[in-house]
Amino acid sequence: MWIKVRIRKPSSDIERVVSAYANSGYEAGEPTIALPMSLVSSLGLERRGISLGLDAEGRPFWIYELEPSEVEVKVEVEDRTTPWVRCRVESSPGRREVLMSAELLSLLKIELLFGPMKWRLEDDEPGVKRKQAEPQIFPSSVEKMN
Repeated sequence: MWIKVRIRKPSSDIERVVSAYANSGYEAGEPTIALPMSLVSSLGLERRGISLGLDAEGRPFWIYELEPSEVEVKVEVEDRTTPWVRCRVESSPGRREVLMSAELLSLLKIELLFGPMKWRLEDDEPGVKRKQAEPQIFPSSVEKMN
């Protein structure tokens, strides 16, 4: 499910509003947002290293270690201002969408309503069901693995 979020580099006025995919199956062990490299660059983050991770099915994939290692995120809704939360940020080769972990969804107080493909904030009035945002796919880039 796609949700509009605002992302910013800590201690900076560099921020972007994007559609992020809320994936309750993406369990990272801590609140995490995965970004395409084009968004990493536009936020002024830098790639500092690379490590090997495993996906949900145990397949290996590369994860870029970024500096700073955290960003601030908040949900973008028209009817109110939501608080900023801090989370780990990462990227991987070929990533074309912004992906929020289950732990970040919890921290942002997002509840997914899969039947109607809508979502709500935990403290929304009863019966509030928000429409998902338009998907946002970023251009792929060719990246060196070093």
